[in-house]
Amino acid sequence: MRDPKLLFARYGRQLLVDGADFAGQARLHAWTAVLAGDTSELAQAAAEACGRYLVGAGVGAVVAPSAFAGALQALDPQLQLLDGPGAASPPVAHYWFASRPYGASVDVAVTDADTGYAAGKSGPARVATLRFELGAPAPLDVAVVLGAAAAELILADVLQLEPLPAIVAIDWTDPTAPKLTKQPRSHDLLAPSQFTPPPGLLAEMRGDARVWQPIADEVVRGYPTETCGLIVRQPDGNLHAIVCPNLQDRYHALDPREFPRTSRTAYKLNERVIAKSADAGETLVAIWHSHCDAGAYFSAEDVRCAAPGGQPMYPGVAYLVLSVLGGVLRAAELYHFDAATGAFVAE
Repeated sequence: MRDPKLLFARYGRQLLVDGADFAGQARLHAWTAVLAGDTSELAQAAAEACGRYLVGAGVGAVVAPSAFAGALQALDPQLQLLDGPGAASPPVAHYWFASRPYGASVDVAVTDADTGYAAGKSGPARVATLRFELGAPAPLDVAVVLGAAAAELILADVLQLEPLPAIVAIDWTDPTAPKLTKQPRSHDLLAPSQFTPPPGLLAEMRGDARVWQPIADEVVRGYPTETCGLIVRQPDGNLHAIVCPNLQDRYHALDPREFPRTSRTAYKLNERVIAKSADAGETLVAIWHSHCDAGAYFSAEDVRCAAPGGQPMYPGVAYLVLSVLGGVLRAAELYHFDAATGAFVAE
């Protein structure tokens, strides 16, 4: 049990979140922050900035690289350091930094205790992406700013001060005229009547062991790298799961600038498999892939690949995302493209 006197003393000299009282910050002690990124200096600096902000505000546990985990615990001796993402259960906030050719980005996913895999539900995490567009890879100071900005978004959402947006984009390609835009999450944009996904498609998938089991086995076997494949409807009306090789590492090795991520955090299908399936009279129903040590959310990278230029590459095809934490399949979500808003909406 955390000593409230120690907490009060710490709050007296460290960060207080604007608009939150002591009781509100005390609720943060139930939360875990999973801080992730690649091994680059940029990613480590951004993750540490995010972690320091969250720990200063009162988050009770973290999963963090050993390079700075000790420094976070020095801020709060009562902070719990967890061994890995598999030890983190909701309420939890996942954070991932990535350097980009255009600058840098951060993906955030927030899952409450009463939704998602902890409660045996498949409700989606709340997701945000921060994009800092410079026209070139981001320098160290920008990475630190992004890490802190991600922490502010997480805290505002958890403390119910401001809902988590879908995208926060900062365009700094012209330093004389920077632009900031925010896009609300898709369900904030939609009235219930605006989007009706195909009824029961996810339930149909999960209810057929011949479809679901090969996928469930593959995402666990492939951990800690992402796996991927197709779900097709055969001429007889039955669904069929296809496991495909993840070609991301091959593309990354050939062109790391265009494909900065490895199979640890990205996937790439061989589109010829889709064409071959169509030649066999099968109808593509969904494309599936796993998220390793992250929630079953549709990330900005997923959106970029599925709808380049804002238009779906495969109209009418759903996207199944499966969350694998610590080698255990924890959650699954099915997403459909809604033309009215240009967003992917969870079934």
